[in-house]
Amino acid sequence: MWLAYVLALVVGGGLLLVQAISGGHHDVETGAAPDVQHHGAGPGVLSLRSAIYGLFTFGFVGAALHIPRLATPGAALGLAVLSGLAAMVGAGLTFSRLGSADASGAASLGQATGRRARVLLACAQGERHVLGLQMACDVLEGAGYAIKHAGADLPAHALLTYAERDRPALVALACTGTWAAAADIRSAIGQLIEAQPDVCVVLGGAGWHGFDPPDPERVVRVDNMRDLLATARRLTANAF
Repeated sequence: MWLAYVLALVVGGGLLLVQAISGGHHDVETGAAPDVQHHGAGPGVLSLRSAIYGLFTFGFVGAALHIPRLATPGAALGLAVLSGLAAMVGAGLTFSRLGSADASGAASLGQATGRRARVLLACAQGERHVLGLQMACDVLEGAGYAIKHAGADLPAHALLTYAERDRPALVALACTGTWAAAADIRSAIGQLIEAQPDVCVVLGGAGWHGFDPPDPERVVRVDNMRDLLATARRLTANAF
């Protein structure tokens, strides 16, 4: 059974990686703004991308429990299946509630229009959990933004280098641990908004609780994907 878990982990993780890499190269210069989905026009709960999240979670949980023998084979299988289904439904509900068909994988390529405002997404230095960041990439890409996924554990100096090179309208940083309190991260965010007057920053994850932003109008904490999308639209309203 361990082979099934490993295959699910590799295939699901590989597909998520492909999405991240391909999603970071959308720089289509069209004049349209991000598409705004109307109520009832969004995708269903089950879609290709939500299934990928479920597959990855199934493999991750199953392998973590079965290979080191932390649970019996039957218990490991049951927990893996339940976790995979929960991840699939959770991702599907998120995309469905946001009304973004493209983010869920339910839209055709012809429906993806208006990719123009650039968004740079990364996990803050020390943060290695990328699943939430990948979901944020999917949501913003589906809403019409051109995303650049800079990956996990991005050093503060690299953040400044990426931002200087790509000139994004928005930078999104994820952090679930205590690393957000590090002085170099705080300094990098301050340097970023000082060097680029038009860029805004959104901070997602529990690690940013208690963080004192250098400019509350341009550095904003978000609590969930819906909040992220609404904040991104507000902060990049003049970027098209």
